[in-house]
Amino acid sequence: MSLPSPSSLSLPARAFAGALAVFTWASLVFQLVLALEYSLGIGRTLPAALGVYFGYFTILTNGLVALAASFGALAPASPAGRWLLRPRVSGGITAAIVLVGLGHHFLLRAMAPDAGPQWLADTLLHYCTPPAWCLWWWWAARSQPLASRDVALWCGYPVGYFVMTLLRGAVTGLYPYPFLELPVIGLERTLVNAFALLGVFAATGYALVALDRLARRASHLARSTSQPQ
Repeated sequence: MSLPSPSSLSLPARAFAGALAVFTWASLVFQLVLALEYSLGIGRTLPAALGVYFGYFTILTNGLVALAASFGALAPASPAGRWLLRPRVSGGITAAIVLVGLGHHFLLRAMAPDAGPQWLADTLLHYCTPPAWCLWWWWAARSQPLASRDVALWCGYPVGYFVMTLLRGAVTGLYPYPFLELPVIGLERTLVNAFALLGVFAATGYALVALDRLARRASHLARSTSQPQ
């Protein structure tokens, strides 16, 4: 299957990446404004408010999408652009942003507002960015085949996030998600929830690898059958 390398993205692919970058950065800023307004309103300091904001997996992962899309639009051939858009990295971003959407839909949607500015921010970050990034990644960033061993590397991201969340919670008493709120639900339930989410993340990663292989085989078969005998 012939796909462009990150350093040779087409103009339409770079334009799509640019639009996605602008959209995602704007969504993150919108959520930041809402988060600061709420946190400062209940008496948190600005550093504490920013710490809460950047403590969410949603924010960090949307930030990775925005960063990768920005380099895809502006500097795909740069060292940072080539690194962010290589399949081993961009595939991990894809698995993570899929988890963002699934996690919110199945675990948090019932607790989220159903109208107003926060509903809009939730919709932008959980339901708009994930499919847009997945579409762009599938179209433009699969320059090399994915490998099953890549999934183990990708798992380092959610595992690292989980460890940092517990450490941060032990110091500040703040936990970003109710399913990771150790003092309330206990260590056993917290670990069960964390491993369940890691399992969903890993399953997503292996599904991406399988889909990539199927697409490449189908493309190779199509080219083979279309060649004159």
